[in-house]
Amino acid sequence: MTDTASRHQRAATRRTAASRHGSSSGKERGQSPLRMPAHEQKVIADALAILSRYVVEPGAKLNDRKALQQFLQLRLSQETAECLAVLYLDAHSRSIAFEVPFRGTVNHAAVYPREIARSALMHNATAVILAHNHPSGVAKPSKSDEHMTQAIVSALDLLGVRVLDHFIVTSTDCASMLEMGLL
Repeated sequence: MTDTASRHQRAATRRTAASRHGSSSGKERGQSPLRMPAHEQKVIADALAILSRYVVEPGAKLNDRKALQQFLQLRLSQETAECLAVLYLDAHSRSIAFEVPFRGTVNHAAVYPREIARSALMHNATAVILAHNHPSGVAKPSKSDEHMTQAIVSALDLLGVRVLDHFIVTSTDCASMLEMGLL
């Protein structure tokens, strides 16, 4: 198991242990207040670990869009605060890194294109895929989402890094701004 999958597994184990002991630490970190039985939490952690191998682990070839969308839904949809995730890719569409660099409030996350650009350069990425959740449950990008995406596209374009897509994630949907004609 790679470092990314191990982190997801350890986080799921901590959440499981916290729920067994009545801890509310998940709520404090912006995670879902939903209390699932331990065996269901393990199923989700296992699914994330499996999907991670095919999508976000370093070297994974990104050739299954549906697996990416499923991973993003499992990873981001239960967050109670907006967060933006970035998948960094090399020239052959292989995953380099997956990060969640920005977290915000229930309906907004402050995003800084220069920080995404800095990470893209640090990872030697030639492309990125963006994703952020909408805790409201509406998988439609706001005007603010569109402007933020264009600012990131502009910043990365100067560096020769392409934005391949930006997904809006809810618990029931994973909408693509590329498919909507917004990229």
